[in-house]
Amino acid sequence: MAPHGRLLDGHAAPLQRRRRLRARSDRAEVIARLDALCRELVFRRDRGVCIFCRAEGLHDPDRARRVQWCHVHTRRILSLRWHLANSFMACAGHHLRWHQRPVEMVDRWRAIVGQATCERLAWLAQSPGKVDMALTEAWLRAELDRPAANEDR
Repeated sequence: MAPHGRLLDGHAAPLQRRRRLRARSDRAEVIARLDALCRELVFRRDRGVCIFCRAEGLHDPDRARRVQWCHVHTRRILSLRWHLANSFMACAGHHLRWHQRPVEMVDRWRAIVGQATCERLAWLAQSPGKVDMALTEAWLRAELDRPAANEDR
């Protein structure tokens, strides 16, 4: 018998480390709630369709056409993570293309939302500052309570 434990086919089985399950932190729970609220708002605003090809639905059987919540600037920038102008819905295919061919896709996105929105987001991405998550959550909930506007971007 090897010092590592059981023998498997004449060889010592590797040691398996036990991973302690960590409880989700309060901050992580707040972030998850804010993500869910923002995702729902963007889905409602974009009517559940890809802004590039108009593919519909979150539960499309064709996985390449499932609509996903996407960000223009990375979600690591908390000041923009829940900013509605920084989010859009795209099918899985266009979301992948967004990451593989960013210049081409940003040009297409800019044609949809306009130059002013692009400049405003670029300015906001450069602006330092902490995010008041409680205030952000209150604002997102208030936006969800408002009747859906029938306006395009």
